[in-house]
Amino acid sequence: MGIELQQYRGRIGSFAGGDPTRHTKRPKMATIVIPSGTAGKVSMAIKLCLFILLVVNGNVERNPGPPKLRSTNSTDSQLATKEDILGILEKLEVIIVDTKTMNNKLDRLQSRMDNMEDELHEIQENTDGNTAKINELIDKQHNIQEKLDILTNENEKLMREKDDLENRSRRNNLVFYGIDQETNESWSDSEEKVKEVLKTNMGLEQDFEFERVHRVANGPNVRGSKPIVVMFTKFKERSLVMDNAYKLKNSGITIGEDFSRRIRGIRSILLGFRRSLLSGNEKLKAHVRYDKLICINERGEKKVYKVNEKSRKVEELYNGQAPR
Repeated sequence: MGIELQQYRGRIGSFAGGDPTRHTKRPKMATIVIPSGTAGKVSMAIKLCLFILLVVNGNVERNPGPPKLRSTNSTDSQLATKEDILGILEKLEVIIVDTKTMNNKLDRLQSRMDNMEDELHEIQENTDGNTAKINELIDKQHNIQEKLDILTNENEKLMREKDDLENRSRRNNLVFYGIDQETNESWSDSEEKVKEVLKTNMGLEQDFEFERVHRVANGPNVRGSKPIVVMFTKFKERSLVMDNAYKLKNSGITIGEDFSRRIRGIRSILLGFRRSLLSGNEKLKAHVRYDKLICINERGEKKVYKVNEKSRKVEELYNGQAPR
């Protein structure tokens, strides 16, 4: 169209800068690699400073375009460059100080973490040692508990044997309740009163033989008098008196068997339970035999009850055993 190539290039300019008739290579842009982490702040600051110096000195084209005429006045540019450099150096010093401070804090934090790990390790060792000791103590406790259970069972067995021997020694005894008591009454006086009851109230003319007759000092008061314990010489005579005890009904005098303290406590519970069963049930027959309560209803069905000595409650026996 009548325009030379060189004139066209001169009108639009060269992106490489400088003389449009001269082919120049485009300067490469500076590349900054920013390291990660606190330890890379110094390196990043140094590279940033170098990049700014290159930009200020004009060695890096921030916006390449048509060639420009260089300014003849470089004093202002140099002053600006020095001020920029001083500002950058000040910021660099601040970054260096901050980096050192951060590194010191990180070192202290790492030291504290190491100490905490050591303490945790020590605590874990102590815990393991304490766990072993606790397990050892638990084993010892189990052994002691087993021995204690054995001793408890043996003690209960011995107590039952002792109780059985005591009750056997009381086999020929009967206890009379409600016989009037005199002041300073002697054993012979008590014996004469028992013989009078046997003859007058019960109609037993037999001459009974007694091993011992005495008042029970710590026994319950019945009609204001302490009970009298009578030891018969012969068990048959004792049984004869017990079989005729019903003749004392409405006389205010009663006769009972002599048992140990344990059996008396059991019988007391059974007698209370017996009264509750007989209340409103006239056809039921119930009597306490030693340490058991035997009940028979109108159909002839039999039930046996026993006292649980741990709970002190009455339980029904099934096939001779208490329910579990």
